[in-house]
Amino acid sequence: VPFKYADSYANIKNWYKMGIRDDNQGPSYLKYDAAKAYIPTPGTYDDAHKHNFAWAFIGDPFTGFEIVNNAAGETKVLSAPSAPTGNQNAAELARMVTKNDATGNTSWAFKNTRHNNAKAGAFYIEHPTAAAYALNRQDYSGEKALCYWNSRDTGSSIWVEELPIGAVAELEALVAEAETLLGQIKIGTGVGK
Repeated sequence: VPFKYADSYANIKNWYKMGIRDDNQGPSYLKYDAAKAYIPTPGTYDDAHKHNFAWAFIGDPFTGFEIVNNAAGETKVLSAPSAPTGNQNAAELARMVTKNDATGNTSWAFKNTRHNNAKAGAFYIEHPTAAAYALNRQDYSGEKALCYWNSRDTGSSIWVEELPIGAVAELEALVAEAETLLGQIKIGTGVGK
């Protein structure tokens, strides 16, 4: 898998932006929005709300992964219906639910993409017992949303980009930026040094 995963929420060290569909419509990033009963894929990443765009993975490649969101917190997981049909209706939408109350699927299988336009490291997120269905970006209620569909194209192609979250990660990012700037300083006594 092209990401680091944890065995529990408390042990998450890596958070990621999850991009979906990189084609002539442009990439979208999955976002948690507490006001909506589904996961919008609004397009542009918004650093001011980076916790809503921050996702992590709990589990392993053999038994599957729970997908959690930093803004949603420890008690919520990404869920979708246990019996997908691909009808693009409200029942097909992925959403964050309280783990203890989840009636649908909360454990996901990840498979490598198999189409020519996929980004390096891209993958499909499939239902573990109905592998004909994967999460896909579709139109819903006037915007793009994450839901099931039974096709494999750029609309189901998901990739991750690491996102610094937490004091240590943000400090490491600042140190890396400072090191880059220091590398550009020219030592000496001439002009521009």
